[in-house]
Amino acid sequence: MKKLRQDSVAANLPPYLRDAVDEMFFSGTTYKAVQERVAEDGITWSLTSIAQYYHNHVQPLMATRRKDIAAKLNKMDAEGLDEASLQAVRMTVFDLASAPGSDPKTLKILMDLVIKAQQMKLDERKLSLLEQKAAEAKRLAEDTLNSARKGLSAETIAEMEERLKLL
Repeated sequence: MKKLRQDSVAANLPPYLRDAVDEMFFSGTTYKAVQERVAEDGITWSLTSIAQYYHNHVQPLMATRRKDIAAKLNKMDAEGLDEASLQAVRMTVFDLASAPGSDPKTLKILMDLVIKAQQMKLDERKLSLLEQKAAEAKRLAEDTLNSARKGLSAETIAEMEERLKLL
């Protein structure tokens, strides 16, 4: 991040106004809207200077924020994320991927989180299907045993019941 020139408009903005401008940029506002906001306080700031301020100061701050968020997300367990949170992470990944100068490591961390959450959903679905299949197999085995009891000896029935306990 370049140091602001002492005679620049940005360097002479009051702290509350500079914070407001930064927040406007973080929320995706236009240069023109920033120009209008500072004009409310009687400050004239050219669009070119606003663009330079954005590229030299705001974008690096945004990149730092993204890295911090990615580091925090990387420490989170994907199990705790609901669908809305995952969708927000996906959108962030898309925004980062399309932004110039994005950090590939940050993108990888975020994508790994999304992939991990998707894998957990698949694993939960597989477990549910396996439980359903096991319940169906147990029911079929019990039905078979009940129908077989009619013509089998007590020893054979006891052996079959013992084997069914393994299910």
